[in-house]
Amino acid sequence: MKELTFGEFMSLLKDHYPALHCEVYRNYYDWYGGDDSTTKYYLTYGCAVLYDLTESFRDPEKLLIWCRIHEVSGDCDFAQACRTFKEISDADIGKYPKHSRDIQLFHHGALSDKLNEFYGFRKFTRMGEAFEPDPHIRELTRDDLDEIKAMCDPAVLENDTWFGKCEAETFFDWDFDFYEKRGFRLLGYSEHGKLLGIASWSAEDELNLGFFCDLFVSPDGRGRGIGKALVRTAISRLPDRVWVYQAARDNAPSVGLAKSLGFTFEGAALFVYSD
Repeated sequence: MKELTFGEFMSLLKDHYPALHCEVYRNYYDWYGGDDSTTKYYLTYGCAVLYDLTESFRDPEKLLIWCRIHEVSGDCDFAQACRTFKEISDADIGKYPKHSRDIQLFHHGALSDKLNEFYGFRKFTRMGEAFEPDPHIRELTRDDLDEIKAMCDPAVLENDTWFGKCEAETFFDWDFDFYEKRGFRLLGYSEHGKLLGIASWSAEDELNLGFFCDLFVSPDGRGRGIGKALVRTAISRLPDRVWVYQAARDNAPSVGLAKSLGFTFEGAALFVYSD
């Protein structure tokens, strides 16, 4: 197993498939410092691996373990890479009273086709485009937080999963100070003074990418093209970018929305271990 610098790690991802992988790590680097002591990068079994140990900013006694294993050669061995980092993380867990561990596989091409039926996220891409402005959509600020919570709270309590329960929870707990410093923006769709939909998006200059993070439309607003309008508006902010859209495999409405807007499937992230 060879340890890599962040630059070497990014170079492997760029060479293999830039739009699928790199938008995540450019932002990850900006958020957490990239080559700091908590984040390590490796090349092993034909896989490029990010391994990060971070204390939860909400609970200092809780260890967050992130392991991202990427296919970067035709003979990659995901199984052996997973076993290796499962053993490494088992040893690290013993140092903290509580932990959260997440191991994912990132793949594309022929391998992605084979694994497409497993649980995980599908990534879609398309070129940007300028759309007509929608008068119902505006950028949300901290002054809108009460309205955001009012829209998302019922959906969370009812276990709503249309664009994903996690999306509603993300918006309900949205920390403007934290996300604004990291380049994330919120768009809201309102009608007659009522917020009906939210989308979060960000961009990466070096790789010329724009990407969607979360999208949620309230039950009252569904079936009316609100999700499409929010996505189009974000794309119009940076029409010269390649845009990346992520959707859970079993989230048929979200996958359908991506395809209806001209996004094409490019690869996937497969959850293999989480506790």
